[in-house]
Amino acid sequence: MKLSALAAFVFAGATLAAEISGGVLWNGVCSDIRQLGQAKVVIDNAMHSANVLRSGKFSITDVPPGTHILNVRAHDYLFDTLRIDVPEPGENGTTANPVVRPYISGTPLDPPSTVVLPYPVVLVPRGKYNYFTPPTSFNALGMLQNPMMLIMGAGFLMVLAMPYLMKSMDPEALQDINVNQARIQSALASGDLKGGLSALMQTEEAVPAAPSPQRAGGAKKGKRR
Repeated sequence: MKLSALAAFVFAGATLAAEISGGVLWNGVCSDIRQLGQAKVVIDNAMHSANVLRSGKFSITDVPPGTHILNVRAHDYLFDTLRIDVPEPGENGTTANPVVRPYISGTPLDPPSTVVLPYPVVLVPRGKYNYFTPPTSFNALGMLQNPMMLIMGAGFLMVLAMPYLMKSMDPEALQDINVNQARIQSALASGDLKGGLSALMQTEEAVPAAPSPQRAGGAKKGKRR
């Protein structure tokens, strides 16, 4: 008795399940199975799946009634995502063909699209993935516009201009700067960042404006007749 009930349950489940079949429509994007390579048609994130045969056909069995999302997993080619509505079987056990509609991933399932596609399912290759990224060419202007390059260039110019600035400074102010620089180096060597910062501030305050040169003989006298 139990075996007969189990057999009846299995038979009822097999009767409710449907088969979804179709094939790949070869075109200029992908002309045959050799270009397509190994591909699989999956429903509801691989809850049900089937491989694409050499003829381009596929058949997914034991699909329960309801709304399902069909995708093609291919390494190099892009296919449309489809919505498959499997109807409930009729009173006499007959089942109508599944209804195929276009579907955009991430959009609500309801309301369904008014566009109905033919059945069996027709899978059309829409494009080919490009995994190669061409290397960028050398751009000298872009390198010079880099902030790090600008900072390095400004530092280089300061190094070149420093001797001329030192020559135009007052000897006493130059001596104070040398003393403060020695203090900064000593503080940094000992790890005293606070003392080094204090010496740096004193160095900036000690730099006076360069005195304008004056004539030793005063103003030029008028020409003697």
